[in-house]
Amino acid sequence: MNRLSAWKASLTWERAATAVLLVLGVLLRIRQYLANRSLWVDEAMLALNILHRNFAGLLQQPMEYGQSAPIGYVFSVKVFTLLLGDSEYALRFFSLLAGCAALFLIASLSQQYLDKAGAVIAVALFACAPYLVNYTSEAKQYMGDVLVSLLLLFLFFRMIQKPAAGRDFLLIGAAGTLLLWFSHPAVFVAAGVGLTLFLNYWIGKDRLRLLWTALCGVAWGASLGILYVVNLRHLAGSELLLNYWQSGFMPLPPDLAWFAKTWDLLLQDPLSMRVMPLFALAVFGAGLVFLFRRDWRLGAVTLAPLLFALAASALHKYSLVGRMLLFAMPLFVLILAGGVDGLAAPVKNRYLAHGLRLVMAVYLIASPVSVSFAEFVRPKTREHIKPTMAYLREYSKPGDTIYIYYNAGPAFRFYAPKYGLTLENTIIGVDHSTDPHAYYAELDQLDNRKRVWFLFSHVYELDEFNERDFILEYVNRLGEKVREYRVPATSVYLYLYDLK
Repeated sequence: MNRLSAWKASLTWERAATAVLLVLGVLLRIRQYLANRSLWVDEAMLALNILHRNFAGLLQQPMEYGQSAPIGYVFSVKVFTLLLGDSEYALRFFSLLAGCAALFLIASLSQQYLDKAGAVIAVALFACAPYLVNYTSEAKQYMGDVLVSLLLLFLFFRMIQKPAAGRDFLLIGAAGTLLLWFSHPAVFVAAGVGLTLFLNYWIGKDRLRLLWTALCGVAWGASLGILYVVNLRHLAGSELLLNYWQSGFMPLPPDLAWFAKTWDLLLQDPLSMRVMPLFALAVFGAGLVFLFRRDWRLGAVTLAPLLFALAASALHKYSLVGRMLLFAMPLFVLILAGGVDGLAAPVKNRYLAHGLRLVMAVYLIASPVSVSFAEFVRPKTREHIKPTMAYLREYSKPGDTIYIYYNAGPAFRFYAPKYGLTLENTIIGVDHSTDPHAYYAELDQLDNRKRVWFLFSHVYELDEFNERDFILEYVNRLGEKVREYRVPATSVYLYLYDLK
């Protein structure tokens, strides 16, 4: 049999489907990356720190604007900016690499964890997840979290699929020691991997490998200790971060209402699934049962990181909301895909079982696929400030004053040099969201000025209160609006007023 014939013989529908999904996932990610939208406020705040600090300065966290990110991540992005410049492409290149590498790792892991159909479903869920696609083109650390989780799981499976040798322990020990510096939530996955390996060798009464596992744990603990002194202790005590993420802290004693709300939010972000919460919970439970039955070590290493994260949340050390849960996306994807397999397994008729899998998979995947394809056709612009900066450059005149809403300040500071704008005659506002009337004193400084531009982005809203509307209502008392500019489908607003 020649090579072509051998290849055709090995080409099953599962392999073909996985290959198509991998290509699709890469295309979705590259499309968002090449859209080259403007940095939004969080990206701009972190980018300013990376660009304006040296490597020693990046160790001092929280950084300006209360930003925090793993040291390995900020160092890597700093290197890319030194090599490739300060463009959005350079700032997001690490995330692109991490997002594409994660695709191939989830494909490999799902084939080991799940049955054939479940493996394809896992890859489909992962490839088309809108938040995974979007964060692949974002200058933030979260795709690094996803990649690190997958690398640790990959190394774990490598340890249990055959009797581990000393070099295997050296590899996972060194890798874990390093990866902790690239992802804050990596500690939960590493703890789950270490605990599962320890139990595996304890139950098997394998003293030598138990000792090796303990030594890996010591190395990881030492790395975490150094990381805590250098970096994490400053973050753990940051009131700004604690207040910002407090909605994701599990209450003590545990509150069933909080779990229900957190599950609903998880389905929206980061899973992006418009499904009945109870159905998704049933699939999740069935997935855990499926994994434990298949191999208790797979179930344990998948569940343990989630339990460690819950414990950290209860201690107010880690918030379980939105992008903070991206590190767990591989875990959720594997569990949900396993749940589809598990729920269909009791059906004896082969065709009915496949039909049931298909129906459940389509129900779970329909919304993520719909969103991702819509954003492929028309990428999200979000806080796309570059056209507005170009407009300001063209129509602003010497002597004009520019008032910049505080959340637009970081993006303005990042893009101003690129558009020949300076901070001269520029006022960057202060956050008065807890006392809105304090904006009046700030705005009164602008009275009797002929031309004042007002730039808004990432506007704070609460219920029916909108800070942009609140500020402009007062500005309308001070003068007359002359011009307004906004690019459709963006949340960036520019107004020109005559306050004389």
